[in-house]
Amino acid sequence: MTPEPGRPDTGRPDTGRTDTGRTDTGRAGGGPDRIGAGAGWAEPARSETDRARDMIDRSQTGTGRIDRTGTDRAGIDRAGPNWAGQGWVTDEGVRIGYPAGRGPGRGLQLGRDARLRSGTVLYDGSKIGANLETGHGVVIREECIIGEHVSVWSNTVVDYGCRIGNRVKIHANCYIAQFTWLEDDVFLAPGVTIANDLYPGDTRSAQLMSGPHIGAGAQIGVNVTILPFVHIGAGAMIGSGSVVTRDIPAGMVAYGNPAVPHRRVADLPEIGQRVADLSERAPLTQSSSGPERALLADRSPDTQRAPLADRSPGTQRAPLTQPPPSTPRAPLAQPPPSTPRAPLAQPPSGTPRAPLAQPPSGTRRAPLSERAPHEQRAPLTERTGR
Repeated sequence: MTPEPGRPDTGRPDTGRTDTGRTDTGRAGGGPDRIGAGAGWAEPARSETDRARDMIDRSQTGTGRIDRTGTDRAGIDRAGPNWAGQGWVTDEGVRIGYPAGRGPGRGLQLGRDARLRSGTVLYDGSKIGANLETGHGVVIREECIIGEHVSVWSNTVVDYGCRIGNRVKIHANCYIAQFTWLEDDVFLAPGVTIANDLYPGDTRSAQLMSGPHIGAGAQIGVNVTILPFVHIGAGAMIGSGSVVTRDIPAGMVAYGNPAVPHRRVADLPEIGQRVADLSERAPLTQSSSGPERALLADRSPDTQRAPLADRSPGTQRAPLTQPPPSTPRAPLAQPPPSTPRAPLAQPPSGTPRAPLAQPPSGTRRAPLSERAPHEQRAPLTERTGR
């Protein structure tokens, strides 16, 4: 077969694919293309790079599409610049088209000129625009629709089913929960956490999950937590450490736990003035009371203290006096030997002890109710204070 003008001869039958501008890779020819190969076809020995290229179908928009077929169901692990003409630059350990495990694989569409750093994992089934840039350890799950010029920095997870607009910047250590919508030009500072489940662990709640909707140009501060179903208006600003539990109107500055609007973004001081005000503040290490004391090297000779060896005898501190050698203390006087105490006198033996005197027989004390009034004891409440 005669190759088309300007197209290198690869030694394989023409598959009708768009010319990629690749030079001959030295692969064995004569066999059908791997995608759609007939039964009994054996793949010739070739590199992982060549196998990955066979799995790429360039569309008219220039988007690379990864289709998982055959034995490559664990996705593609590839490093190097300008992979398959897409302008992708990837580090070692990048996984493109990782199997999602949620239904049949539908391929990953990844735009041109992506910059993917080590540890990045892009799941199968998402559509990502051009100029994606990731930090280290980034995970983007399946069924996401992501625009162009999006940055996702290190150790951030974008869970499945999210919608992210153009020019969105997601900083490090963020979690974007399922079904979150970030419009164009949203900025998330480090540590932002987004939730989507009102009653975690509840079966019915899991069926109704929904992340928040963050309007275009909104800026979310460090370590902000945003709860499910919340809507943050366009251009709003959320202060660091806030917990957003209710909707925030567009163009408002909100902060606190829970976050509430405090002023309009338009009323904030101009950034240059704000920086100048902060720069004029005295450092915490300096005292605010009294004049600042000059450094020792900058003091005049009359204010510097003379070294110890150069001081006059009258200004030197006398050494501590030592007590005279101690005199041994006399031992405590011991009491004289005790004299045995005489035993108590015992009654003569055989002398019986007189019994207690008994009242005359027949004498009985009258009962309380039968006593004469002068013999009865007055009630407690009627007694005198004696």
